[in-house]
Amino acid sequence: MSDIPAKSVPRRLLDYNQAGLYMSLSRDSLTRMVTDGVIPHVRWGRKILIDIDDLNEWIETNKYTGA
Repeated sequence: MSDIPAKSVPRRLLDYNQAGLYMSLSRDSLTRMVTDGVIPHVRWGRKILIDIDDLNEWIETNKYTGA
């Protein structure tokens, strides 16, 4: 096995709670975005995980400048 502590490895896939914290959104809001197909997700058994790269892409495409 590796000598790298697990906590020092950055996560790419986040659960709803982690992704919500990252996006400053409630779990319900993020769940709705995933259900509506706004943000893609990965299924791992019964678990739903969200790729941080997809969150970053959504942020970039939804940025506005000016008023």
